[in-house]
Amino acid sequence: IHQKEGFSGEEMRKIIEYYLREKIDPKLIDLRMAVLLLLLYLSAGRFEEAAGIELENVKTLESGNLMIKLLKGKKNQLAKRQEVFLPKLETGENQDMDITVLMKRYVEKLERQEGETKFLFPSCKGIKKKGENAILLLNKPITYDVARKSLLEGVKATKIKKEDAEFGLHSCR
Repeated sequence: IHQKEGFSGEEMRKIIEYYLREKIDPKLIDLRMAVLLLLLYLSAGRFEEAAGIELENVKTLESGNLMIKLLKGKKNQLAKRQEVFLPKLETGENQDMDITVLMKRYVEKLERQEGETKFLFPSCKGIKKKGENAILLLNKPITYDVARKSLLEGVKATKIKKEDAEFGLHSCR
């Protein structure tokens, strides 16, 4: 079996920083990818589990931590309806990589888009609106191919290389 190479914490940081390179107002698709990859990395989750997350299953608790209810599991049938908790970082501690902060920013931006979706990581379609490029949300999750292609773009842009390394979405686990 040929396994994908895993990312170190520093490599993952570089990739996520690549997607957040527009500090003030990152594009929705870049923010979507940064949040997706950080979620996969912090939860050691599978792409299929993350892609199936519905917006109504993401809650911010009083503590500031995130609770995400997974609707899918691969081999572990108990993973269905499992709750994953992701902690809010202490003030001043890598705030740019705080999943709770990024998730809030992402969901707010997602809710301002055209179209409707029940998915946290929806498929998107570029449209022209009043002479500007806009995004239309589709009511289906992001596909594996779109996410993998975007990840490999980030790997290439950040010049992360290991001898004969092959990366994929499973590399975040």
